[in-house]
Amino acid sequence: MAINKDEATQKNKPVILIVDDRPQNIELLEAYLIPYGYEIVKAVNGAEALETLSANKIDLILLDVTMPGMDGFEVTRRVRSEDKNRLLPIIMITALREREDRVKGIEAGCDDFLSKPVDKIELLARVQSLLKVKTYNDLASNYRKELEVTQKSAEEALEYAESMINTVREPLIVLDQDLRVVTASRSFYETFKVKPDETVGRLIYDLGNKQWDIHNLRELLETILPQKTTFDNYEVEHEFSTIGSRVMLLNARQIQRLLGKERIILLAIEDVTERKKIEGDLQALEGKYHLLMEKALVISEETLRVVVESLIVGITVTDLKGTILQTNQAFVLFHGSHQKEEIIGRNILDFIAKVDHAKVQEKMNEMGTERYFKDVEVRLERVDGSNFMTEISAAAIKDSSGNPQGIVFLTRDITERKQREQQRDEFTAELKQKNTELDRFTYTISHDLKSPLVTVKTFLGYLKEDIASSNAQRIEKDILFMNGAADKMSNLLGELLEMSRIGRVVNPPVAVTFKELVEESLRLVAGSIEDRGVKVRVSEEPVTLYGDHSRLVEIWQNLLENAVKFMGDQPSPEIEIGLEHHDGETVFFVRDNSIGIDPQYQSKLFNLFEKINPKTEGTGMGLAIIKRIVELYQGKIWVESKGLGEGCCFRFTLPGALKDEGKGART
Repeated sequence: MAINKDEATQKNKPVILIVDDRPQNIELLEAYLIPYGYEIVKAVNGAEALETLSANKIDLILLDVTMPGMDGFEVTRRVRSEDKNRLLPIIMITALREREDRVKGIEAGCDDFLSKPVDKIELLARVQSLLKVKTYNDLASNYRKELEVTQKSAEEALEYAESMINTVREPLIVLDQDLRVVTASRSFYETFKVKPDETVGRLIYDLGNKQWDIHNLRELLETILPQKTTFDNYEVEHEFSTIGSRVMLLNARQIQRLLGKERIILLAIEDVTERKKIEGDLQALEGKYHLLMEKALVISEETLRVVVESLIVGITVTDLKGTILQTNQAFVLFHGSHQKEEIIGRNILDFIAKVDHAKVQEKMNEMGTERYFKDVEVRLERVDGSNFMTEISAAAIKDSSGNPQGIVFLTRDITERKQREQQRDEFTAELKQKNTELDRFTYTISHDLKSPLVTVKTFLGYLKEDIASSNAQRIEKDILFMNGAADKMSNLLGELLEMSRIGRVVNPPVAVTFKELVEESLRLVAGSIEDRGVKVRVSEEPVTLYGDHSRLVEIWQNLLENAVKFMGDQPSPEIEIGLEHHDGETVFFVRDNSIGIDPQYQSKLFNLFEKINPKTEGTGMGLAIIKRIVELYQGKIWVESKGLGEGCCFRFTLPGALKDEGKGART
């Protein structure tokens, strides 16, 4: 194959890292590559190669296999262990010709091989080919990142817009230029008792069996809005067959789209029926108050007291500075007091949490110009020091000249509503977390199941060749490799099946003591404990748990197996099993003097398929399964280790298993 020097020489020279412990080999490769526009970086051993790679932008590695210390296979594995180097081209230069050596190189992560002595034409062809592939991969990665950023921005913008629309308490509807509904907020559907499939795409006047064919609405949309493009506080009163009479304030905006000539209309609808009623009630109350003051002989104070005391809403009458002049029994109960005298004469702010003082004071200061405010959320303090969420509204009391003389506060307890909102937010957060776990789970499955399939496919090809050549020894090796890959896949699928069952099968709980669980776990791993000579100490605390017996045993069994497996060369291996009490919480632990865990890996221990040492047995799902079981009992699990050689301690809680709820736990 002919190599074009001009094609290889570019404005930004590709950088090639040559790793070889023989200087004459490096010089030969330099002589082949430099004339073709490649920049060369050199390393004489594996450690220097890794250090050079981390400090430079390398486009391709030419790696000698046989080197003292760290060989080419180990260098390749370490390079591939970092995400940023997963697609970095690596060509191994070797005199080894055994198939197992090349398979070893492929499994380590190399992309191609060159045999010694290196042929110049072959070298240049393979380098140029892999650099082109890298260029395409880099371009694809950049395009993918740009696409992800663009898509994420679009999704965030859409989510932001939808969240704003659905967060607004007032109904909001968007119309096209033909006055057909494009979209509507959740509060629109809830307020006017209509469904999305009966709303979107329909003429606004046809909604709700033509309930929206309102004369004043037609006047706003067809006459006023085209001339003014915006309109605020357009009052419409209408009798709906489904929700009764409603007084609404309409705020409209006509918006011209950037592309095309079509226009859209944003129509915000504020249902002021209750506000009108409150205003009427407050006006009536204000009238009664003045009438009481002016005509005491006509309306007695007792009549007013009965009216106020009959309400379940807390009512307080204050002067303009907030000093309480009168209150009702509902407000007294809110505060937890026994007598009104404990409240009258004090400032309204005395009963509101300090964190909300500025908010309420600001609203009170506006009473000189504003007639009222409504639905302000504040924390009301009880006499015992606790507080709870309330919603207050207030209106100014004015004299016959319109001058403010005092304030009437209405207080509602919204504790239950806030609890429901918190439950909704917690559910949303949990759902988001589950979606994230599902994404990570899907990626890991596709990655870990692909590896044994690649091995089987590779050795099927070798098996075909070896059968043709009747090489019985190689046929046996091929079958051995494929059996190993099949076993790995079988273990992975078995662990996945076990993982999927957790949380779906409902078993009746049984009572079992901590001591019984530990003793059964020790029996299950007695062989490995005996073989390793591990000394085990168990706490004798009398604690009873309620739950799925086998699942609970699985927690201690898995932690014991891990402790024995990673004892290393410890001459006096020990394991301690017990529990402690911290701030009213029971914390179980399994502590050992094993090889310990490097802090940088501790946060990954409970992830699916996570193995700190890839050479150890197992699929890496054991601790992930245990974490899932612990979480089913509303608990948490974590590990403590000062580092390598310092042993480790797994701690976990099981609050849901420490109380007998008389029903099955999800296991």
